[in-house]
Amino acid sequence: MTASVKEYPLFDDFEIDDRLVTPKYIQVSNAILRAVEEDRIKTHDQLPSINELSFCLNVSRDTAEKSYKHLKQIGLLTSVPGKGFYVRGAEESKCKVFLLFNELSESKKIIYDALLKDLGDGMVDFYVYYDDFDLFRKILAKRRFDYTHYVISPHAGENPDDMLKALSSIPSEKLIILDPFLHEVNASAGVYQNFEKDIYNLLQKAKDRIFKYKCIKVICPDHACYATGIIKGIKKFAEACNFQFCAVPSARCAEIQTGDLFVSIYENDFIHLAERIMVSGLIPGHQVGIISYNDLPCKKLILGGITTVSADFQFMGRQLARLINQNAHENIVVPVEIQWRASL
Repeated sequence: MTASVKEYPLFDDFEIDDRLVTPKYIQVSNAILRAVEEDRIKTHDQLPSINELSFCLNVSRDTAEKSYKHLKQIGLLTSVPGKGFYVRGAEESKCKVFLLFNELSESKKIIYDALLKDLGDGMVDFYVYYDDFDLFRKILAKRRFDYTHYVISPHAGENPDDMLKALSSIPSEKLIILDPFLHEVNASAGVYQNFEKDIYNLLQKAKDRIFKYKCIKVICPDHACYATGIIKGIKKFAEACNFQFCAVPSARCAEIQTGDLFVSIYENDFIHLAERIMVSGLIPGHQVGIISYNDLPCKKLILGGITTVSADFQFMGRQLARLINQNAHENIVVPVEIQWRASL
């Protein structure tokens, strides 16, 4: 006989958390996982029907159905045709992951999707702090559970010491750093790009294409997350090859002249740069050059094709999942590639 929804303490205080980037169906799934782990729902218990769950939690039927489907996929639930859903057992749940990204971008979505796909079982609470340290600190301070793993993409900005202090509050054996790699942080593992080495090596490979330009201009906001390593690598290359070099905080204030090679790190700057070059009438790949970080489908089309530097973000997500599943303590360097197009 199906138990009444109200018989499950799980549902008394549960509310969808709008601060979470985690999809609603995953939030519902995570709540059920916790209830099983805390023995508030027993092995072989029958859960409410999809319609009952939808009504009780004030979520759509589709959300309730996707939650049960997800729990079946990770092995926690089984279903009996005509009878309903039953708990298979808590032993299948191996991890509880706190995931905190500095931004929500296409590349971060690829990492998240690959992580979720390869993680298999367990739960993931996903937050974004949008490069706002105060929000970062609040999210970290208000974390609701003791997680088995904390995956964090740190952006120190103007508060490097405070960021390091906040990260030190997390047990080192549970902390996994996702770009940029911070030597000062005592973390058990990391998945990161070597920004300085990667851009230097890629520019060396592109020397024959770059020699027609006079000045390399890096467009990178002050205190940008990846700025230090990228700027060091490009400056090192410029000095070795006798190029002029400068760092510009915004594409809006960048002076565009014949002979300039622009390296754009963030998407907003890239869009403004592309617009301004279109207006200037200068021809990309001839009079000006453009290299943009992170390859996206649209960059194959804009201005005849934009040369990009991009990490393998699916690889990053899969490696994060592997570190969590195996409870491994490793630092993994992510491969980076350059896509040659007409803009260089």
